[in-house]
Amino acid sequence: MKVRPPGLRIAVLTIASLAFAFAFLAPELARLPRTPGGDGRFMLHQIEIAKASLRAGELPLWNPFDCRGIPQWEHPEGIAASPLLLLFYPLSSPTTLYLWELVYVAWGFASMWLWLRDDVSVTRPAALLGACLWAGSPALTMQIVGAHATFHGFYLFPLMLLWWRKAERDHAAAIKLGLLGAFLLFEGASYPLPMCLAALLVESLIRGARARGRLRAVGRMLRAGVVAGVVAAGVGAARLLPLAHQLTTFERRLADDDPLAATTVADMFLDPRAGGHKVFLQTFGWHEYGAYLGPVCLGLALAGLALSLERRRVWIALLGLVVLVAMLGDFAPYAPWHVLKLAPPFSALRVSSRFRLVLMTPACALVAIAIDEVPRRLGRLLPPTRRILRAASLAFGAFGVATALAFASHLVGARFWQAPPARVSPSPVFYYGGAGLTPEYIDQPRQNRAWLGCRNNGWRGNAHTAVWEGDVPQARVGRGQAIVTRVTRSLGSFDLEVRAESAARVVLDSGYERGWRTNVGEIVGDGPDRGAGGGRLLAVDVPAGTHALRVTYRPLYFSLGAAISAASVAALLAVVASRARRRRRT
Repeated sequence: MKVRPPGLRIAVLTIASLAFAFAFLAPELARLPRTPGGDGRFMLHQIEIAKASLRAGELPLWNPFDCRGIPQWEHPEGIAASPLLLLFYPLSSPTTLYLWELVYVAWGFASMWLWLRDDVSVTRPAALLGACLWAGSPALTMQIVGAHATFHGFYLFPLMLLWWRKAERDHAAAIKLGLLGAFLLFEGASYPLPMCLAALLVESLIRGARARGRLRAVGRMLRAGVVAGVVAAGVGAARLLPLAHQLTTFERRLADDDPLAATTVADMFLDPRAGGHKVFLQTFGWHEYGAYLGPVCLGLALAGLALSLERRRVWIALLGLVVLVAMLGDFAPYAPWHVLKLAPPFSALRVSSRFRLVLMTPACALVAIAIDEVPRRLGRLLPPTRRILRAASLAFGAFGVATALAFASHLVGARFWQAPPARVSPSPVFYYGGAGLTPEYIDQPRQNRAWLGCRNNGWRGNAHTAVWEGDVPQARVGRGQAIVTRVTRSLGSFDLEVRAESAARVVLDSGYERGWRTNVGEIVGDGPDRGAGGGRLLAVDVPAGTHALRVTYRPLYFSLGAAISAASVAALLAVVASRARRRRRT
C-alpha cells in the first residue's frame, strides 16, 4: 500500500475544501456588498461594533451601540473576541462575513472528510459525498449562513468527534481538542460548544459501555477529558472567566420551549421551505427547524442506520438516535432536553431543535455508509453486478447530495437581499440619538453614533436606562456641588475634570455594569434597577476636591483570564519546543 506524505494530504484537502466553499458560497459572493436581514443583520452589527472598537485603538470590551450600553467581550453570544474578526479587520463588514463563512464551510468540509476517512473508514467517493452534504447541509446553511454566525462552531463537530475518540490513547489529540475548544470560546460559540460537548459525553458513555476493559477505558477517557479541559480553560481563560461570571450572575428569562410535533419532525427533513415564517404548532420560524435532506439522502441515511447495526459502527447509530431524542425538546420530565435545562449553561439556552445541527453529523456518516455498504452487500448475492451496483450507488448518492446542495445554495442567494452598508460620515464624538442619525442600525458604528433601540435578544441589557441624546457633554452632575469640565469619551472610557466643593455624584451617559472602573471615587449605578432591562446610569461618587477622572470598562476577571491565557500559551509553546528538540536529537 502506497503511503502518501502527510503534507501532501493536507495540501490536497485544503485545496478541495476551499474549492467547495468558493463554489457553494458563490451566490453570496455575487451579491456582495448586499447585506442579509434578520439574525444576519444582527451579526453584521456585531462585526461593525468590533471594528469600531479596534479603529478607536481599544479592545472590544464594551458595546455602547446597542441597548444603551452593554458588555461586549463577555456577551454570551458576542463575537468581539473572534480571532477571525481580528484577521479580517481592514475589510468591510459584508466581506468579513463572507470570508468568515468561507473559512468555516471549508473547515467543515475538511472536518467531515477526516472523520469519515480516519474514524468511520468509508471509501474516498463516499467520504467526498458525505463531506459535501455536511459542509453544504441545508440545516447548517439555513441556521448559519447569512444568519446566526455564532453557530459556525457546529461545522467543526466531526473534527471534535475525531480528536475526542483519538484522545483516549493520544495526548496530542486531546491537546488539539482543547485548543479547538478555546478557539470556539473566543468565536462566541455559546450554542455549539455546550451542544457538541453533550454529544461527546453521549459518545463517551456508549464507548465506555461497549469497551471490554470498562474501568481502564473510562480512566483513559477521563484523563483525556482532563487534558483537553485544562488546555481549553487555560488558553481560553481570557474569554471564559468573564463569560462564566456573566452567566452565573444573570438569569436569562426565556419562554418555555415547545416540544417538536410529529408533523414538524417529518417536515424538517423532507420539506424544502426557505422562509422564516411561523410553523404550525411550534414557537419559532422555519429557520429553527429546517434540516432538508430530501427523500434520496433520507432514504440512504435510514439504510445506513440499518447497515451500521454491526459492532464497529453501531455507536454512530446510537449517537444519532440520542441526539434526535434531545432535539425533540421538553416532551417529558425524563427527556434529555428537560434534564439538560436543569444545569448551566443549558439553563440559559433555548430551542432544542438546534440539536439538529449536531444530528447532521451522524446523518451524513450514515449516508456515506449506505453508499459503500448497499452495493457491497448486494454484490455478495450477485457478484457479476458488483461494479454496476457500485456505480449506481454512487450515482444515486450524488443525485441526492446534489439535490440537497441545490436547495442550500438557493438559501444562500436568497439571504443577501438588503441594501449594501450606507456611506456615512463619522462623528468626531460619540453620542446617542440626535439629528442626522442614520436610520439603519448596522451603519451606526461607522457613524460613531447609536440608537436607543435594543437587539440584544434576552441577555443583560440597559434598554430602560435614561441616557440623554444629542451632541452634548457626556457627563453631568447628579447630586452635590460640583463642576464637570473637559469631558471626552471613547467607546469604552470617559475622561473628565471634576471640581467638587463636597462629596458629589457625576453621572455619565451610559448604562451601568459592574466592570466599570475609576481612578478616583467609587463606581455606582444611578437610578432604579429594572432587572434584565437595566435602568441604572453609570455614575461615579467622588470626594471633595479637584480630580482628573478616568473611567474605563474592563470585564470582571478579564485581567486574570488574560494572564492565565498568556501563561497557558507560553507553556504549550515550551512543550512543543521541547518535543521538537528531542526529535532532532533522535
